[in-house]
Amino acid sequence: MGVKWKGDYSAKTQRAFGLVIGLVVGVLTTVVILGSLWNWGVLTGANLWDVMTAIGTLAVVIVSAALALRDAWARRIERKEKAEISAIMLWPVLRKYLSSIRTLQRAGYLDRYTAIPPEVDAAERALEYLASSYDESLALVKDLNPNYRSRGLRSLAHLNHAQRHLSEILDEREVIAADRYSAKLKAAKLSLKKARKEIAPLISYCKAIIEGDSPRRYI
Repeated sequence: MGVKWKGDYSAKTQRAFGLVIGLVVGVLTTVVILGSLWNWGVLTGANLWDVMTAIGTLAVVIVSAALALRDAWARRIERKEKAEISAIMLWPVLRKYLSSIRTLQRAGYLDRYTAIPPEVDAAERALEYLASSYDESLALVKDLNPNYRSRGLRSLAHLNHAQRHLSEILDEREVIAADRYSAKLKAAKLSLKKARKEIAPLISYCKAIIEGDSPRRYI
């Protein structure tokens, strides 16, 4: 029969364990402290009421500390579980982002003379997906582990920047000035490159969470 670790118990069970352990430690600590005080003569001559008051005060402090530690541990477990759920839900979105980036990095669809309709349609669908999924992705990224949250926020910022510039180029493709076209395309390409660099480790991290692997090496 295998030994269960803390990850095998529910958050409710772990909170119960924490409370019991806190109470036991509090009682034992109280007994040890009072015994020491008695031996040192601190409590010699004290009446029963004073002794009981001291015990009660010390017990309240110890139990309060134990409850605070229990609540902190429970919040930590809750944040960890929420981060893992967000990573699982974010994984397919990130893969779609990576596919969209590949589509958008082929700049042939932007040429007003040589672009073919299928390429333009694919680019427009990719841009539409970036725009429509932004809010949902942002909410999921905000719940990630802090080490990955900042990476996710940067990737979304880069994608949003690229999406804005490329959409403007497509909308104004027939009339946009050459210098304006070049500046926007350069900014969009740079943002797509940065976003791709940030997203690749995020995908590996989310996949590790799904497979139950340790994600530390993907930081």
